[in-house]
Amino acid sequence: MTRINTNLSSLTAQHSLKRSNSALETSLTRLSTGLRINTGKDDPAGLIASEQLRSEIVSIGQSIKNSERAGNIIATADAALGEVSSLLNDVRSLVQSSANKGAVSAEEIAANQVQVDNALDAITRIAQTTVFAGQKLLNGSKSFSVSGSLGAFNSPTDITVNSFDPSLHTASASDDVSLSVTQSATKKSVSFKGTDFNTGTSNSLLDLSVGTSTRTSSTIITNDFSLANATSSLGSLSTGSTRFTRVIEGGATGLADLAGSGSETITLDVTGNLGTESITVNVAAFKADTQVLTDAINAVSADTGVFASGSGAGGDLTLTSTLVGTSGTTATLNATSGQGAQETVRTLVPATGSSYSTLAAAGAGNVITFDLTGNLGTATGISVNLQALKADSSALVTAINAVSGTTGITASGSGVDGQITLTNGTGGTGAITFANVAAGGGTVAGDVTLFNAAISDGTQTLGDTDVTEFNAAITGSTTTAATNGALGTKTTVFTVTGNKGSADISTAALAAGGLTGNDVIINNDFGTNAGITAFAALINTRTDSTGVVASVNGSGNLVLTSQGVGSTSLANLTVGTAGADQTLINSASTKTTSTGTDGTSNTTTLEIIGDLGRAVVTVQNDAVINDTTVLKNLINSVTTQTGVSATGGGFGADVKLSASKYGAAGVVTINALAASNSADITLLNAANTRVTVAGQNATGTISHANGSGSFTAAGEKFTYTDASISLDGVIDPSLTPSTTATRTIQRTTAGAGGLDSLTGAATDTISFTLTGVVNGSQVSTTISNVNVAALKSDSRYLTDLINATSTTSGVRASTTGATGNIVLESTTAGTAGQVAITATAATQAGDVAIFNNADTFTGISAGANPAVASSFDVTGGALFQIGPSVNFANQVNINITSLDLETLGRDYTTTGNKGLSALKTGGSDSLDKADLTDAAAIIGTAISQVATLRGKLGAIQKNAIESNIRSLQTSLEQVTAAESSIRDADFAVETAALTRSQILVQAGTNVLALANQAPQNVLSLLGR
Repeated sequence: MTRINTNLSSLTAQHSLKRSNSALETSLTRLSTGLRINTGKDDPAGLIASEQLRSEIVSIGQSIKNSERAGNIIATADAALGEVSSLLNDVRSLVQSSANKGAVSAEEIAANQVQVDNALDAITRIAQTTVFAGQKLLNGSKSFSVSGSLGAFNSPTDITVNSFDPSLHTASASDDVSLSVTQSATKKSVSFKGTDFNTGTSNSLLDLSVGTSTRTSSTIITNDFSLANATSSLGSLSTGSTRFTRVIEGGATGLADLAGSGSETITLDVTGNLGTESITVNVAAFKADTQVLTDAINAVSADTGVFASGSGAGGDLTLTSTLVGTSGTTATLNATSGQGAQETVRTLVPATGSSYSTLAAAGAGNVITFDLTGNLGTATGISVNLQALKADSSALVTAINAVSGTTGITASGSGVDGQITLTNGTGGTGAITFANVAAGGGTVAGDVTLFNAAISDGTQTLGDTDVTEFNAAITGSTTTAATNGALGTKTTVFTVTGNKGSADISTAALAAGGLTGNDVIINNDFGTNAGITAFAALINTRTDSTGVVASVNGSGNLVLTSQGVGSTSLANLTVGTAGADQTLINSASTKTTSTGTDGTSNTTTLEIIGDLGRAVVTVQNDAVINDTTVLKNLINSVTTQTGVSATGGGFGADVKLSASKYGAAGVVTINALAASNSADITLLNAANTRVTVAGQNATGTISHANGSGSFTAAGEKFTYTDASISLDGVIDPSLTPSTTATRTIQRTTAGAGGLDSLTGAATDTISFTLTGVVNGSQVSTTISNVNVAALKSDSRYLTDLINATSTTSGVRASTTGATGNIVLESTTAGTAGQVAITATAATQAGDVAIFNNADTFTGISAGANPAVASSFDVTGGALFQIGPSVNFANQVNINITSLDLETLGRDYTTTGNKGLSALKTGGSDSLDKADLTDAAAIIGTAISQVATLRGKLGAIQKNAIESNIRSLQTSLEQVTAAESSIRDADFAVETAALTRSQILVQAGTNVLALANQAPQNVLSLLGR
C-alpha cells in the first residue's frame, strides 16, 4: 500500500544508510589514523588500559633518556678523573725521583718541585672547569651534605655522608638507618711548638731571642759506676746489696812477672753479668802501666758488665761488676792465648845414638837432601855432604844459610856433633820444619833415620808462658770482695726544685728489668742507659709543678733544665734525709750548674688573620719563653676581631690557634711582621715552627638497618629520626666526648675509712689488686708490699706505683698533692671503661678492712656515652632519576667528592693527616724536605682515592645505568606491544569493514532512491 503523507520505506532506507555511513566513517578514521581507539566511545575500557600503558611508555622512554644522560655525565667526570690520575702518577714519579737524594742535585729537586706545583694547579683547574650543562662535577657541589637538627653536632657542616642508597628507603616507618661517625669535624688550626728546650735550634717558641738570657741547666748525676769514684756517682746510693769484685795483682807473682816484651800480645776473655768479650793487649805496655789494661777492659764494659780500675807500673787491677746484687754476677779475666813477637827458635841436638859422627856414609859423593820451611817460605832439594857433616856440623850450617833468603831461617853452630840453632830471621810465629829428607846418592842404609832423629829434637817457641803466668796472677789474687750480694731494697726520696716550685719523688716508684728502687739507677745499662732514663722519666712526672725537665745526654749523664729563662730559673735535685746519700747528691762535686742570667726584653709583632678579620699584636719574648700562656692570652684578647682563639700554654707548652668555623670555612693565619731581633721573624714564619691542620668535616656512612626509626620524604631530601644512633668514641670538638670510669680513694671518711685511718706504721705494708680494661679485656694487676707509713704521709707514693703499671693495668692515677685524694681513671672511655682497687693483704691487722670500707670510695663504675643527634636531612649528591616512577627505588644518588687539594690525599685513619697541598712549595712535605716518606704516602692515598672514585662511578655506570637502560628497553618493547594490541587498528579487519560499509552505503542509496520514487507512481494514476 502506497501512502502519500508518510513514506515508511524512505525512512527505513534513510536509517540504514545513516548507519552504513557511520560505519564507513569509523573505518575511514581507523584506517587513516591507524588506531582502533580514537575516542573514548570507541572502547572506554580499552582506552583506560591504553592510556595507562601509554603513560608507562612515556616514563620508560624518558627514563632511558635520563639514564643515557647520567651515563654521559659520569663519562665526563671519569674522563676528567682519568687526567687527574695521570697527573698524580706524574707527581708520584717526581716524589720518588727527588727521594733519591744521593743521586739528584738541589737544582733538579727544585725543577721537580716546579712540575709538582704545576700538576697540582692543573688538578685544581680540572676540578673547577669540569662542567656538564653548566653544572660543575668535581668541585664538591655533587657531594652529600647534612642539614637539620643535629643534637651534639655543632653545625650542619660537621657531618659528611660518604654513601647513601635511596633505593633502600621507601618513606615507610619500618625503614631505618644507622649513622657511624669515624672522624669528628675539626677547625683549621695552627700549632706553635713550645716544647723544645734546646736553645741551639730554631724550631720552637722557646728559641725567641731575649738577648743574653739563658736557662738554668744542672748536670746532676754522672754516669760513673767506679767504686773509686763513689763520691761522685749514684754508685753509692744505699741498696743493702753489694757488687762482685776481683783484684789482679800487679806486683810479685803478678802482672809484673809476665815474660812478654817488645810487641808481644796476650788475648784475654772478659766475663761479667752481661756477657763475655775477647780483648788483645800488648804485654810490655800494661806491665809498664796497668792503665793500658784498665782502658781495654772498660772499652767493652757495655757488653760485659765489668768495670776496671787501676794504673801504674806493678799496680793492682780491680774488676767490678756493674750490676748490684744479682746471683751469678761475675767479674773475671782469663788469658786464652799469647802471641810472641820474638823469633821462633829450633835447636838441633845430635844425641847419643843419633849423632852426625855415627853416619855410616863417608864418601865424598854421599849426600843427604831435605826441604826447609821458615817464616818467608820453603826451599827444596837442599843437599849436604855427609862426610863433611860427620867432620863438622858447620857443613849443615853452611847449607842452610845458603838458602836463608828463601826460608827466612839462619843457622849457627860448629864442631863434631856440634849443636845447631835455627832462628827465623823475621819476628812472628812462623814455624821451622824439615821435610822430604832422603839419601841423595848415599849407599849406606840408616843415614836418613839418623839424620831425622837428630833434627827432631829441642823445639821451643818463646812467649807461651805468658798465658799461664797471667792466669796465675788472677787466681793468686789476695783480695776478692763480696760475691753475689742480695738485691737491694733501699729507696731514696729526692726533692726536685725549679722556678715553678718543689716536688718530692721516691725511687720506690722505679721498676725496670726486674729491679726496683735504687737498684734501677745503680744497675743502669751502659748501652741503653735504661736506669738513668727511668729516673729522668720519674722526675718529669713532676714537671708541671716544678718547671724542671730531665733528660739524659750522650754521655749517659742526667741533665736537669729549667723551663724558665733568666736569673729566676732554677733546676736542682737534693736529698732531704740524712746519711751517705744526702752527702752524695747534695755535694757540689756531683753537679755542674749553668745559671741563667737576665737578658734584654725583645719583642715580636704578630699579625693574626681569621674568618672574622685581622688584628696586629706585640708580644714580649721573655714572657713567652717563661710561659707560653702569655701568647695564648694575647691572641684571645682580639678573638672578637679575628675569630681566632688559642688554647694550651704553660711552661714550654704548645699554643694551638683555632678558627671559629668548622670545615673549609675556617680561616686561621699568623705571621710575624716585625721583631727586635729580625731573626725572630724568620723563626716564627718558618714552616718547621708550626704545624697547620686544615678544618675537616666529620666523615661517616649511612647504612640500612631496618630498626625502629622512621622517614619523611620530600623531594631529594629525607628526614630520619632514630634514637639508636651510636656515636661512641667520637672526640671533641664536634661531639661530646665519652666519659671515663673513675673511682676516688678518700684521705678521710666517716666510719674509720680512708687512707688516714690506716693503722700500719714504720715497716708495715699493704698489698692491692688493681682491675681495669686493656684492649677490651678485663685485667687484674697486683701491687705488693706498699709501705703504709709512706702512703699515709704522701698520696703520690701510691699514685706513682699505679701509674708505673698503667699500660698493663688499664688504670691511671692522679692526686692534688701529698695529702690529696687519689683519683683512679680507666684508660678506656665509654661503657667499656672499668676501674677497681681492692686491698688483699696487710701486715697490720685491720688495714685491709679499713681500705676496703665502702665509705672509702666514691665514683662511677662505667663511662657514659655522648649525646646523639635525633634527626637530620641528607641532601646533595648527583641524583639521577633512572626509573619510570619518581621515588627512592627508581633513583641513584652518587657522591662525587671534591678534588680540593686540602682533602685529596688525606688519610683520616692517621693522626696529623695532610692533603696534597702539603706537597706544594713551602708545604710541610715539599720535595726539598730530607724525608719524603709522608709525601709518598699522601700521593699514594690520593691515587687510591681517585681510583676508588672512578671505580665507584664506573660501577654505577655499568651495573646501575647501562644495565638499567637495557632493562628499560626490554620493558618498553613489551609495554608498547601491549598498548598496540589494545589501541592500534588491524588493517585487514578495518579494510574488510570499509568495503562492507561502502557496499551498504551504495545499496542504501539505491534503496532510498527507489523508496522516494513510489509517490511519483501515484501521480501517474491521477494523469489518466
